[in-house]
Amino acid sequence: MFFLLAIVEYQERGNSMEFYLGLFFLSLILSLRIYAVPRVSTPGAPPSSYTIFKPWIFFFIIISLVYGLRYNVGTDYRGYVRYFERYASGSNFPPAEIGYEILNLAVIGLGLDFWAVFFVCSVVTNFLVLKTLSDESRNFFLSMVILFGTGFFFRQTNQVRQVMAMAITFYGVRYIISRSLFKYLGICLLGASIHASAILMLPFYFIANIPWKKPLLVGAAGAGLIVYAIPAISMAVILLVLEHLIPEMYSGFIYRILTREGFVGGGTRLLGEAVLLVGIVSVIPQSIMNNTRGRVFYNLYVYGFILQSLLSRYYGIHRIPLYFLIYQALFIPYVLSYLRIQRHLKVILLFFILSYFTLFAFLDIRSGSHSIIPYQSVLMQ
Repeated sequence: MFFLLAIVEYQERGNSMEFYLGLFFLSLILSLRIYAVPRVSTPGAPPSSYTIFKPWIFFFIIISLVYGLRYNVGTDYRGYVRYFERYASGSNFPPAEIGYEILNLAVIGLGLDFWAVFFVCSVVTNFLVLKTLSDESRNFFLSMVILFGTGFFFRQTNQVRQVMAMAITFYGVRYIISRSLFKYLGICLLGASIHASAILMLPFYFIANIPWKKPLLVGAAGAGLIVYAIPAISMAVILLVLEHLIPEMYSGFIYRILTREGFVGGGTRLLGEAVLLVGIVSVIPQSIMNNTRGRVFYNLYVYGFILQSLLSRYYGIHRIPLYFLIYQALFIPYVLSYLRIQRHLKVILLFFILSYFTLFAFLDIRSGSHSIIPYQSVLMQ
């Protein structure tokens, strides 16, 4: 209740930037585990502490309310409202996936307004992501900083369907680790019912568990960076692939993809990602590939960088690598817990990583990334 009142207060004062900064720092505070006073069950027995709360649950409630109850916030906000209105009219349905269509029709059937669609998307997205981090991350605090630094939370105001699909496939990483093909297939199909691009994550089930040699992965990442620096190479490669996969009738669409840039200023961020990757991978021993969890996180992280290098210049397909950005929140904490290096070196590496992602979180907030500023809530409409 206190946080809802704070939302209203910030909305009235118009201090949206301070509001998001407060949300960022609040997430970090709630990411620290708090324990109750140790209790002794029997005389002479060792004390056993119990967790007062699971930090992700509190932040899940807050972030779901923030993005689920937003009003006129986000680049695609009006577009999704128009989608809802077309569903509500009972005719001229928009070209959306079946799962998202069912969600809208269910909300309409319950007599609720468009805000309920955003609320459900926010709840599902944040629950799946934070639950996965709670189960899989070796450092929840660091994972939260990384999520903010990659812009994941801010993307919820813009790429609503794809971010929800990202959350669904991200939750499915447990089935890649446990080698449960049919469960992961179900996850990908569920994600594709919200955003069709989620089906592209299915092939990575088969290659995420390959114990690559480190020089090969580093070389592939370096080649990807070179391809990004020389657009003619990536254009030739993408054209070659698409010509064999896409019917000729879509050739005009392919041309538009290759002649319209995707990320504005993406090169600066990609260079930062390259420095981060080289810094982390250079200290990782090959033995990390002996562990299934480490192997999967490692591969998905590097695959994401390679895809970002190849596709981030081109509008439309530049969104495909977004599915992998979130895996940094699992891989980087895992690496830091796995490394057996001198303590001061680990502290330096941790400081660099925290500074890097905090910087980009602040830059996103300051620039109003994805039209997150000014923040408004349906509570005041």
